[in-house]
Amino acid sequence: MLYISLLMIAVLIGASLIFSGYDRKRLKYTYKMKGFNNFFYPFACWLYRHFVKGHTQKRLDLIRQLYPAADPEKIQEEKYLKNITYALILLLTVNAASIALCITGQGNDFLEGDYKIQRNALGGGSKSFELEASIDEESIPVEVTVGEKRLSEEEISWLQEQCHIYIDTHVLGENMDLNCITCPLNFMSEIPEYSVTLFWETSDYLLIGMDGTVKNQELKAPLTVQIKAVCTYFDISWEYRRDVTVYPAKQESAQGIREEIYEALAISEDRTISENYLILPRKIGGKSVSWSQSSSFGPGALVIAGCMIVVLLFVREGEGYLKAQKKRSQELFLEYPVFVHKVVLLLETGMTPKAVWSRIISDYNKTIEEGGPRKYVYEEMIMAANEMKYGVTETAAYENFGRRCGLSQYLRFSSILIQSVKTGARGMGRMLSDAKDEAVVMRQESAKRLGEEAGTKLLFPMIILLGVVMFIVMIPAFMSMNL
Repeated sequence: MLYISLLMIAVLIGASLIFSGYDRKRLKYTYKMKGFNNFFYPFACWLYRHFVKGHTQKRLDLIRQLYPAADPEKIQEEKYLKNITYALILLLTVNAASIALCITGQGNDFLEGDYKIQRNALGGGSKSFELEASIDEESIPVEVTVGEKRLSEEEISWLQEQCHIYIDTHVLGENMDLNCITCPLNFMSEIPEYSVTLFWETSDYLLIGMDGTVKNQELKAPLTVQIKAVCTYFDISWEYRRDVTVYPAKQESAQGIREEIYEALAISEDRTISENYLILPRKIGGKSVSWSQSSSFGPGALVIAGCMIVVLLFVREGEGYLKAQKKRSQELFLEYPVFVHKVVLLLETGMTPKAVWSRIISDYNKTIEEGGPRKYVYEEMIMAANEMKYGVTETAAYENFGRRCGLSQYLRFSSILIQSVKTGARGMGRMLSDAKDEAVVMRQESAKRLGEEAGTKLLFPMIILLGVVMFIVMIPAFMSMNL
């Protein structure tokens, strides 16, 4: 995993350096690159143009609907450049973290050559690993305990000397000398450095307890006591003996195939106890065994998690567009009655559809200048007016307007406007009246629906208030009953 992460970082940084000059002037002028953007934007732009841009026509149409007055290609490019840059930074970060895990040892593979696990050195203790034993395509989870490396028989005498030196140094506790004991002795239960356990005995338990306490409060004269420690190193034991002189206290004073696996592991443990590695068995019960590490969160999992976050980053972007599209459709639906009333009212005064169009746009621009909110329907009207300004026929502009709005109501009303342009005012009164009545019905239905939604949203707060009121009323009642 270490080499994969190093390779990915080298590829990311190398590609960013190679493409650092790609369309740099335009990007710097258009998006004002700063910090990491200045380094990754050119490479992100290259990735966008070669792998993304050709597959985003549907999203481009959606952006064109959501932002009718803006350049949809610029908006889409900016959003993708940001997301690709975030993805590159995220991949760089998780791979750097993966390398750090490998270096510190937390993510290192412990299974070497598929059949070897390194033991801890003397005093390092045992360690357990989760492995999977595969026999006849059946995978069995196994917990393997690897004991520390043991000393050979020739090294035991050296161990005994080291243990005696260690005990002599630490057994005194706060005392200065074995010939003058007045304070409790330090009867340690083990020597961690050498994996040696100790069991203590004394010749006089009334004077020196098995825990090293010294009971010399009533002692009148110095008394010699022998202390003994039974030192055990796995299956080897020896004794440590010392004579100490206690002085009176101062007046201050942790079935089947699984069992076979564990049995084979125990045999292998005994055979390789003096070696640096535990050799895992290659055959159990006459069947071949292959070993693999149980899955755990390490460098590989960190990189996979980073890649998943990158995918979720783009999924979240798509969901954002869908929510914006839903909000746009809802706004167009609610604004339709107002839009129809404005158009019908002005048409009934004798104005032409084109003049009505210009008048509504003029009023909308004044509202925007005064700080009013932007509305999708009027932005689409502005786009239709711009189309007529640059040579598109009036009927085609109205047809495009209805298609861009995307709701059946706008399509029907745009067909009324097209017919008005083609035939004049003849027969328009009835159609405008029907459109007006439809708008009134839509307004009533939308008001009713919004009221129902508001009631549903208020249901939970009302339940909470009811609970509070019941609590306030019932607590005093229960208190009075207890009285």
